[in-house]
Amino acid sequence: MHICRLTYSIDRGITMKNKKMIALGTALVTLSGLAAATRAKGAAGTGTMSAVILQAIAITNLTNLNFGEFTYTAAGTLTISTAGARGSTGGVNPRAGSAVSQGVLDITAGAAGASTRIRIDPTAGPSFTVKETVGGVATMNVKSFTFAWNGAGPAATVTANMDVAQNINVGAALQVAGTEIAGKYVGTYVVEASYQ
Repeated sequence: MHICRLTYSIDRGITMKNKKMIALGTALVTLSGLAAATRAKGAAGTGTMSAVILQAIAITNLTNLNFGEFTYTAAGTLTISTAGARGSTGGVNPRAGSAVSQGVLDITAGAAGASTRIRIDPTAGPSFTVKETVGGVATMNVKSFTFAWNGAGPAATVTANMDVAQNINVGAALQVAGTEIAGKYVGTYVVEASYQ
């Protein structure tokens, strides 16, 4: 008899505990569902967006980069500074009195006071060729370009504040192999101007 009572008491206790656990579990599920419903009623609002398209930068060639006339007895270089001064190395001999000039580019930025970087276009440079105009076969390389603007430079890259159109001076070095035929050589170089 004692054993039966003991067994009954244990079974009953377990049953009551289960009922309490079930009741507690139901309460938790209900509260959790209420919290989710509250979150689903969050406020909606709007944000502001904007964009500005800057006017494209314009580059105009004002003065050709002109190395002038020369002769050679061996390989060397012929240089023009951003100030228009000519120099030479090796067996290159400039002819005195021949016309020379630094390149001059007019650069106009559409955004007043915009900081603009000027350099040789890295996808096209760093060197360019001039080609003999009659036969169209002989070439020479031009490299080591430098730029100067309003006291900045000469350097491979200069940064200018473009309130209005600005003139950028260009210098470079002509590479003479010492085997080129006589004649006039012409070519182009590519400059990149980009907002910073």
